[in-house]
Amino acid sequence: RTTGRSCLTSLGAGWLTVQQLIGYHTLITVFRIRLNKEPEDLAIILSQDNITGHIIMKNTQLRLYRESFVFRGAMLWNRLPLSRRKETKLVVFKNNIKQWVENNIPRFPN
Repeated sequence: RTTGRSCLTSLGAGWLTVQQLIGYHTLITVFRIRLNKEPEDLAIILSQDNITGHIIMKNTQLRLYRESFVFRGAMLWNRLPLSRRKETKLVVFKNNIKQWVENNIPRFPN
């Protein structure tokens, strides 16, 4: 049996890197914001979906925006398969994205 801490960082073949942990926790936070509709200002931004279920993002070249939580969260969310984006239970969502993060987020920044 694993403890909660090792469960978050150890995914089968190995440990998540800092880069992957940032992605993992960003996705969980976006999920919670969308589910609970709070904080309201972030929920308004992160709940604007297009017809394919992707978060609608501002088209901007501002570096500050591109380094923000909203931008990172929307980018990662939009990369998730639709089945994972449609999940409604946090526990199931967490379990489903662990392997996805390990396989789809680079271990180290470029």
